[in-house]
Amino acid sequence: MNLLKKGNAISLMILAFIMVTSMAVAQQGNGRGNGNGNGNGNGMMNKQSQNRGERMLNRIPDITETQKTQITKIYTENMKQMLPLRNELSEIMAHKRTLCTTSEADIKEINKQIDKQIEVKSKMMKLRAKTHQDIRNVLTEDQRVFFDTHKQMGRKGHGNHKGHGNRRGGQM
Repeated sequence: MNLLKKGNAISLMILAFIMVTSMAVAQQGNGRGNGNGNGNGNGMMNKQSQNRGERMLNRIPDITETQKTQITKIYTENMKQMLPLRNELSEIMAHKRTLCTTSEADIKEINKQIDKQIEVKSKMMKLRAKTHQDIRNVLTEDQRVFFDTHKQMGRKGHGNHKGHGNRRGGQM
């Protein structure tokens, strides 16, 4: 039975990691990387990056199995709420791209799509902030310092050398 619980915990941690990395992949960088990578820009993760979330959990000093389980639940709930927002954002961006490339572009409609895009991104950012705070609430003061420090370090340089080939980051 104990083995089954460990298997479930590991599965949930892997799921949480996939959610975290998918959020990171969804946030395209500024396109200034030299394009080293597979060049397909499809967001596929390598095995090393797939274990990053789990490694982060295991690197937090004195983290308990209970804390890991709670954090995994928080990440899972975040994924459930983030998925429809990501889908909505993709649809808005696709529609905006279509509007921008028509022969008779309607700037008012393009601006409406930009406003919608900003609104959805704002919801996503607020959800990420809530998730971060929820995780911090599970941790002790020493663990929070480690989590906050390493969370910030992991975001430096994001967007460079991500296998986007010669494509520029960002979208219209």
